[in-house]
Amino acid sequence: MLTDNDLDFIRNNRADVIQNRTEPVTLTHESGGNGDPYFPEEPTTSTEVVYVVWSEQTGSDEIKYVNGVEVREDDAVVSFDLSVTLSDVTNVKRNATDYKIVAYDGVGIGGATRYEALVRRVV
Repeated sequence: MLTDNDLDFIRNNRADVIQNRTEPVTLTHESGGNGDPYFPEEPTTSTEVVYVVWSEQTGSDEIKYVNGVEVREDDAVVSFDLSVTLSDVTNVKRNATDYKIVAYDGVGIGGATRYEALVRRVV
């Protein structure tokens, strides 16, 4: 059985665990804009480069879900640090390919240690 000390150790050493497994992606954030058709405000966009653990799904793996959404063949499951804000992300760019976040959820042993997001390629 895991103790509180074990869980703290896992949280504090997450960076060491994923050290050689991360790669950079560019997130596009969109905020603002009121949706008013008569006095519209333009939303502001910004980009941010973050390091993630990217896992391509082949369809031969066992059935997997992210926040209730089934992961399909050619989807990817991406692990983000908890410091990354995903609620306003409109685009994820990896190696000049665009993806959209379909669902995400905080996961981890004994509490959230990362976000896992289901992303699908934009065609």
